[in-house]
Amino acid sequence: MSSHEDQVTVWNQSETLTYIDESRLFISDDVRAIILVINYCVIGVVINTFGIITNIINLIVFSKMGLKDTVTISLFGLTLSDMCSLLTLLWSGICYNPLFRYSDIAIESFEVEYITAGAPHVCFTRITGLITAYITIERCLCIALPLKVKSLLTPKRTV
Repeated sequence: MSSHEDQVTVWNQSETLTYIDESRLFISDDVRAIILVINYCVIGVVINTFGIITNIINLIVFSKMGLKDTVTISLFGLTLSDMCSLLTLLWSGICYNPLFRYSDIAIESFEVEYITAGAPHVCFTRITGLITAYITIERCLCIALPLKVKSLLTPKRTV
């Protein structure tokens, strides 16, 4: 790859700018677009659909077990949060699909995707991380305080 560098000094800070010769890139913009469509619209949608189906199965299993135990409540919440995260990714893949993006619908699909899928996905991912941290702390308490953990972590406190 051919490139050259220029040294720029702005307000006592030096910065090196690298210019890349675009004729020597590994793939063209068209090939990059095709790879992104395959990843987002085909592979991503298939994996998200599989994840949503397995999360629905997990939700059914946890609800049949009963939400009386703190571990079951935590895992139910984790599954629900993960499923919502996958639903936003599925919607993102649909919005990225060229058939949807270049259709006659009078919306800008990237803007709609950002508001309806991007921001909620970040929220659900953070919730999933917090629930995972809570489950980890719960497991550590089971090891550190095995006789007191039932009184510390009640189902009411878990919810």
